[in-house]
Amino acid sequence: MTLSEKSPLSQCRLDLWLWAARFYKTRNIATSNIKKGLVQLVGKNITKPSSMLNVGSQLVIEQDFVSRTISVEEIAIKRVSFEKAKKLYKIIS
Repeated sequence: MTLSEKSPLSQCRLDLWLWAARFYKTRNIATSNIKKGLVQLVGKNITKPSSMLNVGSQLVIEQDFVSRTISVEEIAIKRVSFEKAKKLYKIIS
C-alpha cells in the first residue's frame, strides 16, 4: 500500500470522534461531558472517553437539555468542515 492510498478507518476513540464531528468545540469538553454521563454508547453500561466507536454505533447525546440519538455513519479522526461533519452521523431521534 502506498502513502497516497488511504484505508478507511474502522474505529476510533469516542472523544476524538465527537470533536471531529463538531459536537463539541474541544476534545477536552467532549471528554468532560462523557465522564459526566451526558454521552452514552447504546448497549454499554459504562461509557469512557477511550471507548472505541465503530460505524453503525449509536450514541445518546444530551446537549442543552435535549437528548438526541445519533447513528455513526463514518469514522473521522481529524476535525472537518461543518458540511462534511454532517455526513459523519445520522440523527435517529
